[in-house]
Amino acid sequence: MSAVVATVVVAVVGAIGTLSSPLLTQWIGNRTKRQEFELEAHRRQEDRHEDSRRSLLQERRVIYAQLNTAARQYEQAIYEYLRVISEAEPTPEQQGELLAARKRFRELYSDAQMVVPDKVLGSAMDVSAGLGEAYGKARRLERRLSAVGAVDDLGRAIEAARAYCHQDVYRLILDLRALMREDLGVSEPTDGASWPTDSAGAPSYP
Repeated sequence: MSAVVATVVVAVVGAIGTLSSPLLTQWIGNRTKRQEFELEAHRRQEDRHEDSRRSLLQERRVIYAQLNTAARQYEQAIYEYLRVISEAEPTPEQQGELLAARKRFRELYSDAQMVVPDKVLGSAMDVSAGLGEAYGKARRLERRLSAVGAVDDLGRAIEAARAYCHQDVYRLILDLRALMREDLGVSEPTDGASWPTDSAGAPSYP
C-alpha cells in the first residue's frame, strides 16, 4: 500500500511541477520586466534632473555674465557722468546714456532675483544699493551745480562721489563677480578676499 501511495505522490508532484513550471517562468519573466521598467524609469528621472540642473546652470551663466557687464557699465557711466557735470552741463545724449545704463542694470538685477542663490543675491543687493547711492549722489550734485554753479565745496563733493563710485562700488562688483564664478564652479571660495589696489586706493580691474 505504501508503494502505491508513494507512486501516487510522485505522480501528483510531477503533475504539479509540470503545470506550475510555465506559471513560475511567467512570474519570473514578469518580475524581471517590472524591475527593468523601474530601473528605466529611475534612469529617465535622473536624466531629467540632470537636464534641469544643466539648464539652470546655463541660465545662471548667461544672467551672471550679463549682470556683471551691466553693473560695470553702470558704474562707469556714473563715474563718467560725474566728470561731465564737473566741467559743464550734461547734454541730453549724456543724460540718456546714464539712464540707459541704469535701466539695463535694473532689468537684469530684477531677472537675477528669480534664479540666483541667496549668497549671490545678497551680494547683488549690495551692488544695487551701492550703484543706487552713487547715482543719487551724481543727480543731487547735478541739481546743486545747476542752482549755484561750480564752487569749491561742490568740486570736492564731486571728487568724493567719484572716489566712492570708483573704489567702494567697484569693490562690491568685484565681490559679486567672485561669488558668481564660485557658484558656477570656475573659482575657489573667496571669503575674506581682498582685491589689489592702485596707488590711489582704487581696485585694480582684472
